[in-house]
Amino acid sequence: MIDQAITLFEDGYVEKAAYLLASMRRSAVDANDAERLAEIDDVVAQMQAHLSGEERESFDGVLSSGAVPSDAETATSRPFNPLKWATRVVLVALFLTIALDVIDMVFDVSYHNLIERIPSGGVTPEQAQAADDRLTNIGAAEFVVFGATAIVFIFWFSRAYRNLRRLGIFELRWREGWAVGAWFVPLLNFVRPKSIANDIWRGSDPELRARASLPSASLSAVPWFHTAWLAVFILDGLFVRVAYQRFLDADTVSNLSSATTELLISDSLDIVAAALAIAVVYQTVKRQRLRARVLADHATQSGSDTLQSPSTAPG
Repeated sequence: MIDQAITLFEDGYVEKAAYLLASMRRSAVDANDAERLAEIDDVVAQMQAHLSGEERESFDGVLSSGAVPSDAETATSRPFNPLKWATRVVLVALFLTIALDVIDMVFDVSYHNLIERIPSGGVTPEQAQAADDRLTNIGAAEFVVFGATAIVFIFWFSRAYRNLRRLGIFELRWREGWAVGAWFVPLLNFVRPKSIANDIWRGSDPELRARASLPSASLSAVPWFHTAWLAVFILDGLFVRVAYQRFLDADTVSNLSSATTELLISDSLDIVAAALAIAVVYQTVKRQRLRARVLADHATQSGSDTLQSPSTAPG
């Protein structure tokens, strides 16, 4: 029966395992079997070491009361969140980012061509002002969309990280709040979000056991677009600051032309970063939903094996 309790625990049925152990513990006490009781308590301690928060409370509650857990109480955690709306919103924001970058590139090329005609006197003040206004307006629009995209992406990111516990991962490297906070801590935001993204990917592996710890980097590699996404994102963030400052400081036609070219490169990097982010979001959600389906199928198969009382269960 101890093996049965361990199997239930490993398959994600934490409260059912606690109920079975409580039943065995009562039988051992009634039989005054100290050796059996010590064996049960050792298994209980090992299970408790792998639990925290609500799961630990539920496990201890069933263990102490010996009450049969209901179907609602046998879930390993809160229900899996398929992230439908969060994914839709963040994908729309990323595609809008790409669209605005393309428009900005068109305006940058037009502005660059206009600058090249200034020495020959082929540009009127009205044309120059209109070009400046276009760049100002598209820049403002990009700023607003970037802020909105950052908000919805971090929201999606935090929900994807929170899903790991709902997908049977019982030990996270960092608290769930770091999926938000890591983006705002200087220097740490260069590495911690990537580490959390790696954990999200590895913890969403459909081939992991129903209850599992995060696999190590050597056992579970992340796809190339994960690394490329954050690398390009960081490079773009640094490059756009330099390019925009050079644009503002330009005091000659030559400097202005060079700065405009750099803005074009920045827009190109932004498009690549957004495209890679789309791949990260889409593939991560796809992977999490697949693991959720695998766990649901496993639960359905295991659900037919109802718990037996200590008097009838196999020893």
